[in-house]
Amino acid sequence: AGKMSAAVGGLKEIVRTSATINPAPAGTITTVETMRAACVAGAPGVNVIPVTFTSSTMAAQFETFSRDTSGEGRDDLDMVLVNSAGTLVTYSANDGSDEWITLAAPAPGNYRLCVIGYNTANNQPATYGFHSAIVTTSDKGGNFKALVPAKVYAGGKATIPVSWAGLASNKRYLGAVRLLDNNNAVGSTTVVQVETNQPIPVADRGQRAKAKDTGI
Repeated sequence: AGKMSAAVGGLKEIVRTSATINPAPAGTITTVETMRAACVAGAPGVNVIPVTFTSSTMAAQFETFSRDTSGEGRDDLDMVLVNSAGTLVTYSANDGSDEWITLAAPAPGNYRLCVIGYNTANNQPATYGFHSAIVTTSDKGGNFKALVPAKVYAGGKATIPVSWAGLASNKRYLGAVRLLDNNNAVGSTTVVQVETNQPIPVADRGQRAKAKDTGI
């Protein structure tokens, strides 16, 4: 209860880079634990991307898309994120290559984001687009704003509208809103994605018939 304020980061363009990956040796990466271990070891069939989050990092997003691979939907890529101790943070292992990892207020530190060539078309190297953005408090774009009420009440409800303007067309952007209490402490962080390319929603392909998860 009391005064509320907000801090925003972004909007920042989600950037696409092109990469090539080899298929992982058959039968070597079949569970979440083997995904984690392969990422830590930089095993064959794994592309390792070093990532650093600071105390000012508000949001991060990493993506691949089936439509954006050389196998035209026949490649099956996965993603996993581990921290500097090699501990699993999160992963994405859907059927196909529609993979995404989104983080709100990640803990500061050095991480490894790994793309895994679980299965590629004709067991050949595959090219793919890697889409990413890391948003900090210093990132400003699109006249991104959040309007909070002057005062809130315990047990009550409030609406916080966000707005933006002047973004380039045919782009995708990431931002975040931190809600701050009357002591200026962060109460929550909300990730905001804005797309100006009139996107067609990606169908939910779900997990594979034989899930990789071994209990995590």
